[in-house]
Amino acid sequence: MVSPRKTLSCVYNKLVIFIPAILVSFGGQTALNVGVELKDEFEGLGVRVLGTPIESVILTEDRELFANAMLSIGERCAMSSSATDVAGALAAAKEIGTHKKIKIKKKMTISTFS
Repeated sequence: MVSPRKTLSCVYNKLVIFIPAILVSFGGQTALNVGVELKDEFEGLGVRVLGTPIESVILTEDRELFANAMLSIGERCAMSSSATDVAGALAAAKEIGTHKKIKIKKKMTISTFS
């Protein structure tokens, strides 16, 4: 498995040399993560982001930002919580109740689902 730092470095080096545009919404989570990490570099290098804007990727990847965006247009959003350890995850699960989906990344995320 290639490290995230190596992936960022590899993409950045290719941007500097010869890529006039990039599509970050095609290529799975790695492409999204690289797009978010290199967001500020794209403009400085004159690289156009095609398709989904980076700001939209950030909005949909951040549970709190996404929930707030949904609430701002009058849409409901499933309850969610983040935890950095098992005790926090159990407390969040108890607070949320009902069915749960747990994703473990840099921090644990617990969401309701139907």
